Amino acid sequence: MDLHKQPPEIPTVAGGFGELQESIQNIASKLEKVPFEQLGKDLHGALQSLDATLKKADTLVGQLSTDVAPEIKATLAQARKTLGSAERALGSDSPLQGDLRETLLEVTKAAESVRALTDYLERHPESLLRGKRSGETKK
Repeated sequence: MDLHKQPPEIPTVAGGFGELQESIQNIASKLEKVPFEQLGKDLHGALQSLDATLKKADTLVGQLSTDVAPEIKATLAQARKTLGSAERALGSDSPLQGDLRETLLEVTKAAESVRALTDYLERHPESLLRGKRSGETKK
């Protein structure tokens, strides 16, 4: 549109005003078919449901931070303490390792003694009834 001309000229579109009016009428009839009231009700219901869900989530997060988080911290602290104790107990220079070695040596000696006893009893089963003969030495 050229505003500098007197009177101002308004350009026209081919097809005229009738086509434009028909297009506007088509758009208006399509808009009339859209169920705006139902869409508004559905949107309102969805927003209420979302609000209720967010309130529940907020409550849950509050409970987690006040109830569960301290318990988790305490559990982790206890687990660290337990792992530290296990590490000290199972270390290569720990007293438990030394005691375990001594115990295994004693068990080995006991197994050797039992083996010697069973060998002797296989060769001299009567010694269970009569005892060891005098003069016999330990083998």
